[in-house]
Amino acid sequence: MPADETRPITFDAHAPAHQPTSPPSHPPLRLVVNGDDFGYSEAINAAIVRCHVEGILTSATLLVNQPATRAAIRSARDHPTLGVGWHVNLTEGGPILPPREVPTLTDRHGHFRPIGAQIGGLLRGTTRADEVERELRAQLAIQLDAGLQPTHVDGHLHAHAFPRVLPIVLRLMAQHGILALRSPALGAWLPPRSSGAAIENPWGALRPGSPLAPLLGSRGLLGAAGWLAPHLERARLRQLRLAGFVCADRLFDAARFLAAPDPPAALVAALTAGDGLAEIMAHPAWNRDAARGAAEVALLTDPRLRTALDERGVRRVYYGQPTAER
Repeated sequence: MPADETRPITFDAHAPAHQPTSPPSHPPLRLVVNGDDFGYSEAINAAIVRCHVEGILTSATLLVNQPATRAAIRSARDHPTLGVGWHVNLTEGGPILPPREVPTLTDRHGHFRPIGAQIGGLLRGTTRADEVERELRAQLAIQLDAGLQPTHVDGHLHAHAFPRVLPIVLRLMAQHGILALRSPALGAWLPPRSSGAAIENPWGALRPGSPLAPLLGSRGLLGAAGWLAPHLERARLRQLRLAGFVCADRLFDAARFLAAPDPPAALVAALTAGDGLAEIMAHPAWNRDAARGAAEVALLTDPRLRTALDERGVRRVYYGQPTAER
């Protein structure tokens, strides 16, 4: 399906139903393919746009505090079929507010503290929730003032789901009519320990050789989270859906398929093992994590992948303004 035929998810329960001559045994799979870090750099912006125009990418989420944010906003206006969400950020670059107004979020240089320190402060209570809320309001205001109503919300390094942050994010979403978000359950996209998949550098957040890798890797905390979270967080997702928020039923990280002998075939097999609404989290890039980012561009623009999805009736969509379809 060409980019200009990308359809938003509307979840309109009152829309007239299409009556097929032979009803399918299950609803078609709907697939959101999201490019994270829109605005991080001109090269990443270009990679995201290419994957939308020439590939299967349907949406992107905007980092509002980066050097190429304004260029990303212009690209979004030039490509109205690209859904644009908000990429909550508490770990990359500096805050929108003056650092002196959010001192518990920043280091002595005025930059956001790294992910470990940020989560630690949130857990200990030394990071102030009121500072988080004011900073996130300022971030969201930039996107809204640019005329880009977010289609959905996710987070840089999963920041939208950090401890004590998710309730703030949900409150802002409700206030601004944003009803879709990336699943906050880590287990939705971290491979379980039994899979044998490596998580030695989760989110690419650790420096090579970091002493934290054993603690956070496959045999550590995130490996345990990948095993426990699917069991512990189903109730959390049910509560979000009952409150009117929409999360994908399944969430995949495109990078997990790059080492497969045939990445497009592996991705199609994983996607078509279920139905409902699925999301692929992608990081197409040409200038950061160069090998992986370029490999994701190649995967998302591979014509075999688009053909295989179309042949299987997969509807490529972006998040819209959902009401309820569960």
